[in-house]
Amino acid sequence: MPVTESLMDEVVGAKTYTVLDRAYVDQVLSEQEFDLSAMVSDTQIAQVGQFLAADYVTTGKVQMLGDSYFLVAKMIEVKTGVIVWQASTQGDGKLTALIDMAHSLGKKLVAGASTSLLKPTGDTGGESAAGAKIGLSFPDFSAARWPSERDQMTQLLKAAGCEVIVEEAQSNARRQGEQIKDMAARGAKVIIVVPADSRALAPAVDELSARGVKIIAYDRLIATPDISAYVSFDNVAIGRSQAIAILAIKSNGNFVLLGGSRTDNNAFLFRKGQMEVLKPLIDSGKIKIVADQWIDGWNPAGARAQMSTILAETKGKVDAVVAPNDLTALGAIMALKDSGLAGKVPISGQDATEAGCNSIARGELSVTVFKDIRRLVPLVCDYAIRLATGKDIPELSPCSLVDLTGDQAETGSVPCLFLPALPVTKDNLKRLVVDSGFQPYEGVYKGVKDAPAK
Repeated sequence: MPVTESLMDEVVGAKTYTVLDRAYVDQVLSEQEFDLSAMVSDTQIAQVGQFLAADYVTTGKVQMLGDSYFLVAKMIEVKTGVIVWQASTQGDGKLTALIDMAHSLGKKLVAGASTSLLKPTGDTGGESAAGAKIGLSFPDFSAARWPSERDQMTQLLKAAGCEVIVEEAQSNARRQGEQIKDMAARGAKVIIVVPADSRALAPAVDELSARGVKIIAYDRLIATPDISAYVSFDNVAIGRSQAIAILAIKSNGNFVLLGGSRTDNNAFLFRKGQMEVLKPLIDSGKIKIVADQWIDGWNPAGARAQMSTILAETKGKVDAVVAPNDLTALGAIMALKDSGLAGKVPISGQDATEAGCNSIARGELSVTVFKDIRRLVPLVCDYAIRLATGKDIPELSPCSLVDLTGDQAETGSVPCLFLPALPVTKDNLKRLVVDSGFQPYEGVYKGVKDAPAK
């Protein structure tokens, strides 16, 4: 679909983007006169997620946050009352009509947006942060992304004149709590935290917040209303994209669900999005969940062990695996290889890691999700500097902790901003991941005989 490919190209190349308030989106949607009921029934749903997880782009410079899949589904929901996520277009033009409407509506939304533009380039709009101390707290450096993001944050913050304090907790939530308290004692006014445990760290954050220290939860939620900001990707939409991509390959049979670490709230959000897509097919009996396991610490060895057990218990009768990220997926793929099923059983991932992308190129991993940290890192640094210099962040929107955690006992809300992410398959791997400079060609296509031209 050329229009979709062009849209994704513009998303990857966009340099500035605007944030739209969800209430504003709902208002504009409610004003539309489209007769969607004539185009989609209760059982016919356009399968657009895997193609249009990108955002609407009007000029190549302005990007609307809130993926187009959400908007298409929301339009259908507003007009028909049907919450719909996936089905076949059956070649009758319904998908094209919905895409056209979504594009048109996206342009209208962006044109009418009154929110300010963010600058994901380290530009702080002339603010002076000279001498401000900012802490960076990471759970561990075992995952490849955290050392890279530590270095990027450090570089941007130092360039703005900040003093940076970095700590790594070795996956120990108690140690992380002590470390962020020590950062505050050393003068840190703002601390960017990737929590080792979303709930266990909350008491330490509450204590620091009461003392005036600003805490930003980075990519993982800290389950307390006392954080100053929570910035991440749209993790529910990521889960939907994973499930949709798997269903595009296999829409019935025996499915395995692998969850992430239970101490990371993102694992809950991924599962929430996955189940929004899968549940109707589970309820109808088209899909049978033959195993549902959570992987402590996102550990690939743990994923391999769990998958090996599942294959033994099911006698290899597994038709698809919905895994939460590349680490766990690659571990599961090792078990599939042991049983001669790698490349035959579709499996999802996330993070567009070099190893994950190489697995896609080899035909083993079916889909990963591209979360462009080159946008998230400058964004969180900009927020940290604004908080350190006493400035507001008006583009943040409140999200309830009940919605974010699924725990009805939670109270309060946290100020959030979620960036979109893009599903990556073998078809768009080079264009989205390699050509954008996110991963090197040599690593992605290492050992791949039919690799595209560099």
